[in-house]
Amino acid sequence: MNISAQTCSGRLPTLSAAYSANNFSTSKSMSKRCIKSGKWSGISPIDEIPKLHIICTMRRRMAETGYRASRVCRILGNPTAYQVIKLLLNKPKTPGELADEIGVSVTTISDVLRNLRNIDLIRYEVRANERIYWIKDASVSTITKWLENFVQNMRYKQW
Repeated sequence: MNISAQTCSGRLPTLSAAYSANNFSTSKSMSKRCIKSGKWSGISPIDEIPKLHIICTMRRRMAETGYRASRVCRILGNPTAYQVIKLLLNKPKTPGELADEIGVSVTTISDVLRNLRNIDLIRYEVRANERIYWIKDASVSTITKWLENFVQNMRYKQW
């Protein structure tokens, strides 16, 4: 397969030629190592940059907002995380309280809470050797209500 792309310099490098002539590797560490050392089986680091550009542009890029929204959807797709969010909407709770109410281990709750913190949906405060978690933004309740209404409407829709 011959893949080519227009580069900033106007040249049209082909990946298949690079693979066959120079044992080109798509490994990031290999590329970084070769670019730093200036040695690349007869290819200068300048020639390597367009090929790396081609590989990067073959992937689909997503805007930051879209990427973050997809992360929120992925994490809320976990039923335990969704239950944790629903419980924290009512009042702040400790991991032990959440584990008791949901019926899973504290370790599972801790993993879910870490994921929810990473996407910036919840906050915590340490009080008397306990962490108390709460929802950072009340608009999360709007999201959960919308999702539940969406699922309910989809249930009764006929295709």
